[in-house]
Amino acid sequence: MESLYKKLNNYKEKNIIPFHMPGGKRNPSLILGEPFEMDITEIDGFDNLHNAKGVLAYEMDRGAQLFKADESLLLVNGSTAGILAAINGAVLQREKVLVARNAHISVINAIIMRNLTPVYIVPEKDEYGIDKGITAKQVKDALEQDQDIKAVIITSPTYEGMVSDIKGIADAAHGKGIPLIVDAAHGAHLVFNPLFPRSAQEEGADAVVVSLHKTLPALTQTGLLLLNGPLIDRKRVKYFWNAFQTTSPSYVLMGSISACFDVLASSQGKELMEHYVKRVITLRLNLNNNLENIRLLESDDPSKLVFLANDGKRLCKRMLEEYNIQFEMGMPGYTLAMTSLADTKEMYTELSKAIRNIDAEFGAPDTFGSYEKNDLPEMGMVPWRAVEYNFLKAEDVDINKAAGRVVTENICMYPPGIPVVVAGEVLDGAALNMAKESLKSCNRDSVRCLITD
Repeated sequence: MESLYKKLNNYKEKNIIPFHMPGGKRNPSLILGEPFEMDITEIDGFDNLHNAKGVLAYEMDRGAQLFKADESLLLVNGSTAGILAAINGAVLQREKVLVARNAHISVINAIIMRNLTPVYIVPEKDEYGIDKGITAKQVKDALEQDQDIKAVIITSPTYEGMVSDIKGIADAAHGKGIPLIVDAAHGAHLVFNPLFPRSAQEEGADAVVVSLHKTLPALTQTGLLLLNGPLIDRKRVKYFWNAFQTTSPSYVLMGSISACFDVLASSQGKELMEHYVKRVITLRLNLNNNLENIRLLESDDPSKLVFLANDGKRLCKRMLEEYNIQFEMGMPGYTLAMTSLADTKEMYTELSKAIRNIDAEFGAPDTFGSYEKNDLPEMGMVPWRAVEYNFLKAEDVDINKAAGRVVTENICMYPPGIPVVVAGEVLDGAALNMAKESLKSCNRDSVRCLITD
C-alpha cells in the first residue's frame, strides 16, 4: 500500500472537482500559503493560546466581531473541542440536558464524560427521511414536562442544511433560566449574507460552535466557540476549552483562521461572497428547471445541494468516476454536494452539465416512513454507565441475535457522525434495523451488549 503522503499527492494531480469539505476547496488564492514555512511554536511575539494576551487575543476579538458574538475562542481541535467545552462548562455532573436526537457523536461523548442524563427531542422527518429543524414547541413541551433539565443542545443547521427555530428555542430555554448550546458546525457562513438563515448567535443562542473549515476558506480542524449573554458560565467553559485543546496548538491552523478572517473582513471577501450567492441561486434555478428524475431538496440553507434520487450512493459514485466530481457523501436516497465562496463559476458549469447528463439514468427519489418519537429506542440505562459496562460487563453479540439487548457502545455512520444507536439503548424495532445497516457499512456483524445474568 502506498503511503498517505503519496496518496495525497496523487489525488492532487487528478484535479478532481471538490464539492465537499473543506470550504477552501484547495484554492491557493484563499487559504494559507506554504504551511511548512509557518510551522512554529510559542516563540517570542506570537502569544500563547492558553493565556492569550497578544496577537491570539486580537484574533479572538476579531472572531467575535466578524461572527457577531460577545466573545470567541479559537478552536484547533475541530468543532468537537468546542462542543465538549461548551457542554462540560454549561452543566454540572449528573444533571439532565435536553438534546436533539440527531446530535453529533461529540455531543453524546460530552454527555458521557459529564455523566449526564439525556432527554431526547426527535426531529420530524420529511417524506424522504431527512430530518427537519427542531421547533420551539418541542422544546417548550419538554421543558414543561421535566423541570430538572439544565441546558438545551441542538444541531442547526444540519448536515443537509435544515435550520431550527433558534429564537423561539432560545426564548424557551431562557424562560427557564437555562442556556441554549447550538452545534452550528455547518453554519459558519450564515452570518455573512442575508440569503442565508440568520445565525444561531444572532438568534439568541448562548454557546455556538462553528467549523470554519466546513464552509469557509480555512484548513481542516479550525473552528470557533462563540459565547453570548450571562446564562452560560464562561469561566467554566474556558477551563474546559483549555482542557480539550492541545497544549501545542498549531500555528499553521491558527494562521489559517487569521487568513480566513482577513478574507472575510476585506472588500475582496465581501465581493466573493456576493458573487458566490448569486452563482448558487442561478445554479439552483438551473437545476430545478432542467431535471426530470433527480430532485434538488429545498434546504433552509441554499448552500447545501441535496440531490434526491432512488440511489444516492450510485449517483455519488457515478459523478466521481465519469465526471471527476467528488461529492461530500452519498446515502441510499440522496447525495450531498457542498458549496462555498471558494467555488469557481466553472465548477458550477461542470456540475450542472454532469447532473443533467446523468438524470435519465436514475428514478425519482423514494419516500420513506418517518422515524417518529414513538420509535425512539428505550433507554435501558444512561449512556455513561453503559460505556463503563462496555469494558466491564459486556460481550460481542451477533447483530442478528441482539434484539432486546442493551447496547454498550455508540453505533455511528460516517458521514455525518450521528449515532443511530446510543450506548445504553435497547436494540429493538427501528433501532435494530438502523444498527444492522450501520454495521454492514463498516463490515461488522457484531455489537457490544450488556451481559445478561
